[in-house]
Amino acid sequence: MNPKNNDEPLVSIIILNYNAGHLLIDCVESILNTHYPNYEVIVVDNASEDNSHTKCKEKFPSIRLIENTENLGYCEGNNVGIRQAKGSFVVILNPDTLAESDWLMHLMSAYKSGKKRGQQHTVTNSFFKVCGTGIIIVNMYLAIIS
Repeated sequence: MNPKNNDEPLVSIIILNYNAGHLLIDCVESILNTHYPNYEVIVVDNASEDNSHTKCKEKFPSIRLIENTENLGYCEGNNVGIRQAKGSFVVILNPDTLAESDWLMHLMSAYKSGKKRGQQHTVTNSFFKVCGTGIIIVNMYLAIIS
């Protein structure tokens, strides 16, 4: 996760959690097995009562955990993570997502090879469409920050 002197752009992966239980740990574990070399994982917790966020941080100390004091809802909860993201790209995942090890390599490769407006690609069973400098993805969201 984010080795120094890496040529690949940093991707910030944001997971919004609210009482997701073991799903959150399974999601983070699958992300940490990715082959893409330059990413950060940000878990934003929306005032969960099941301690899934603290269990996740204990198991995976390399993630960044942001604990909201109240449930801010889906949009603002993700916005909290986006404001803290350091990456040139942001991916928003739900905590019930299980990622294949090559998912982020495919996503970034498709972005690099298809920057034309309206070009379509299939990446790990998700359809997305390149729109100018942004990418809209069904079931995953990738935004360009730069």
